[in-house]
Amino acid sequence: MKKHIVRIAGSIIAVSLMTGILSGCTDNSYEKDLESGRQKYYSGQPMTKGEYDAVKNFNKWKSSQGSKTYDQWGK
Repeated sequence: MKKHIVRIAGSIIAVSLMTGILSGCTDNSYEKDLESGRQKYYSGQPMTKGEYDAVKNFNKWKSSQGSKTYDQWGK
């Protein structure tokens, strides 16, 4: 029984460590694409596919958020 508990605890710790490590390895290329894409969008310059997709998703999100009242933002 004790081995079973130790094995479960070890598994939980291993999964927690893996999750922590992987969440620390985020890719910020989306943020860069969004920033440069928005600058190009407003100035009329051509965009890369990544920039276009980031701006398109941002604009879609922005239009869906505009209909909320102040009280609905936290929900």
